[in-house]
Amino acid sequence: DQHASSDAANARFLTQATFGPGPVDMAYVKANGYRAWIENQFALTATKNVPYVLANLSNDPQNAYGSNLLVNSWWKNSVTAPDQLRQRAAFALSEILVVSNTGPLNNNGRTLADYYDTLLDSCFGNYRDILKQVTLSSAMGVYLDMRGNAKGDITTGLHPNENYAREILQLFSTGLYRGWPD
Repeated sequence: DQHASSDAANARFLTQATFGPGPVDMAYVKANGYRAWIENQFALTATKNVPYVLANLSNDPQNAYGSNLLVNSWWKNSVTAPDQLRQRAAFALSEILVVSNTGPLNNNGRTLADYYDTLLDSCFGNYRDILKQVTLSSAMGVYLDMRGNAKGDITTGLHPNENYAREILQLFSTGLYRGWPD
């Protein structure tokens, strides 16, 4: 907090912690310091995406939940939401725990918004809890095709789909060669 009186230092800090420093946040950090700004951000309620998606449904009954709904909500929240640290942290998680509106979730903005809201709710928690919430989300079940995954059966030769388990091991955690031998 010793640098909180410097506009340049505050702008640098807010550039890292938000999607861009705004005058309100700059003034808050200058008056109260970094720690107070962070604690205030932790206390703010998450600005969610599902309400925007539900309020802006398409008139097309074949595509009521277009993928653009989440994109539009995300941009709006990234630029204007007061909970900038949460928005930024959830975005960072979305770059690791990836789902996409291309492929099986195309034109499923409701499910994508719910998934992103899960990241918003969990982003300040521990990674084990975040991974559990992601695993239980319908978006990940569809995107990495584990929804309805059957248990392996040696008598019928049925193999379980191990796609999601591989993604956890290779992409969502420490990777194949970073784990401790024990």
